[in-house]
Amino acid sequence: MRDHARPSSSHRRRRQELHRPLERGFNERKPELFEEVLAPHLVDHNVLIGSVDLRQRVNRVQTAFPGAEYRVGEHMLEGDSAAWR
Repeated sequence: MRDHARPSSSHRRRRQELHRPLERGFNERKPELFEEVLAPHLVDHNVLIGSVDLRQRVNRVQTAFPGAEYRVGEHMLEGDSAAWR
């Protein structure tokens, strides 16, 4: 069951720390911003394109769709780990 309580200020701060570099890195075509939040060994396990480094996947998407923009829709934060889509 979901907890519908308002997120704490700490949670909101961590959410911004995650979202900002991901969204700006993609939308402003500055992949170096991803390094603020991604581990060097992060692999995207996408069924359609196979397991690739997330940075490679972003490059492929931007090449195929030059006007594409990205927004984090949902996320989970647990300790030092995060997941988003």
